[in-house]
Amino acid sequence: MIFKFVFTFCGLLSLVGCQYLENFVNDNSDLSIVKHELLSINSSQGFTTYTLNLTSLQWFSPQLSDRSVWWHNVFVSVPDNLDEKKPILYLIDDGRNEANDTLSERSKPFTSFSVQCKCITVIQRQIPNQPIKFTGDPENKYRIEDDIIATTFALYLYNKTLFPQETYNYVPLLFPMVKSVKRGFDETIKFLKSRKINFTEKFVVGGASKRGWTSWLVTAVDQRIIATVPIVFDLLKWNENFHNQYMSYGGGYSYALFDYYSIGSTQLLDTLNTRELLKLIDPISYIEKYRGKKFLLFTANNDQFFLPQNTRAWWRDLSIQTDNQVFIKRFPNVDHFLSDETRLAMLKNVKSFLDLINRDADTTRTLPIFNWSFENSLLFGKIEAKLSNLNEFESYSLKAYWSFSENKEKIDFRGSFLLNSNIRSSNVRWSDYSIVQDKLMPNSTIENSYKTLRVFSLFRYMAFYVDVTLKLKNSDDVFTISTDFNIMPEYYPVGDCHGKECFGNLI
Repeated sequence: MIFKFVFTFCGLLSLVGCQYLENFVNDNSDLSIVKHELLSINSSQGFTTYTLNLTSLQWFSPQLSDRSVWWHNVFVSVPDNLDEKKPILYLIDDGRNEANDTLSERSKPFTSFSVQCKCITVIQRQIPNQPIKFTGDPENKYRIEDDIIATTFALYLYNKTLFPQETYNYVPLLFPMVKSVKRGFDETIKFLKSRKINFTEKFVVGGASKRGWTSWLVTAVDQRIIATVPIVFDLLKWNENFHNQYMSYGGGYSYALFDYYSIGSTQLLDTLNTRELLKLIDPISYIEKYRGKKFLLFTANNDQFFLPQNTRAWWRDLSIQTDNQVFIKRFPNVDHFLSDETRLAMLKNVKSFLDLINRDADTTRTLPIFNWSFENSLLFGKIEAKLSNLNEFESYSLKAYWSFSENKEKIDFRGSFLLNSNIRSSNVRWSDYSIVQDKLMPNSTIENSYKTLRVFSLFRYMAFYVDVTLKLKNSDDVFTISTDFNIMPEYYPVGDCHGKECFGNLI
């Protein structure tokens, strides 16, 4: 197998400071193919959308796959009321590399959102480029989404000898996904300058699922990003959270992870090879790169891919690195694929997040400081919440959410599960209770709690958390954020696995 590029070796991999991703993203050996072409200009009520075709990179050669050269449709929306001091809001989107691929219905509100946020919005589609067929694939099939990522993981885990000069480190699909976004930033800036549009060369980047994963990683290697909005992707500390999923689901993993399970990755969880892979693609490996950045996560309580309690493994570590500028909003009664109502609610929360960031000064922090703790006893389960730095807000409300697993065999709050080779809908539903609503005085802090009887978790696992809604001053906008999950009882239904016994089952 012959490859076009030879990349710089960055030395032994370590949990922090590894240069492989930075080397790949910043390598310009393929720069001659990078270009953008203006396809159309469409003016709408209050904004103009420019549609571009972007050729972003070359990933190895056609001897690896039939998609060595990546291209994308890019939609740049510039509002008439643009505040040129605001960062560019950049959405990493999916899509297929087909002639008729265009803006999806669920992404269209993001273009008009430019008017609401008074900022330039950009949608970069076809991340990753897909479908892809790999040379020598024993199944000889076109792959999409997680199937592509898992296939590249298998190439890394089982076929390193096929790649010269340690270029196997650039095989995981997240690498070209990240680089294509960085190149998208570059070409967006070039295009806006060519149109004589005044703007700030800073970005707030986000995306859902695999694109959310990409947003974490590109933030680690591009200093132009000031804030990140990962959507339905909170799988940091991959190894620990896969072990947590094994124990939570009674000895297995969600059926939604089939592509990763099918390559045998779960029985390799604790091997050196997997640890080396995770140093490349697990965002926690880049945690020092997140220092000073801001994060707003959105997760779905009934997500069929990820445990809602994933965040407990890494939240404190990231909070320290970001000076408590990491926030999460949890959405009850929706799964990984969200709903139109949820997407609109996310945009409203993003607008408040952007407005608060825009008010930030060198010496003045505008985002709230939000901390919580759990205190469980033989009789009660309790969440203590504390908020401070609230001078940008005029009122607040607290609401508790809770739900139960279907039984005590699994800590499982998914909206669906696998039973006898069939996907079944679960009976997991989230209820809510209003705790308090009040005005805020200058320099005030909030300290409040939610307590529930432990007896409720006698026959099923119970999860509960608290939402805080803060109303911005001189505005109808609100900023809503959530605590972590408190789960009772505090023990797993099965013990941990080791080595090949971690293979488990799909559940």
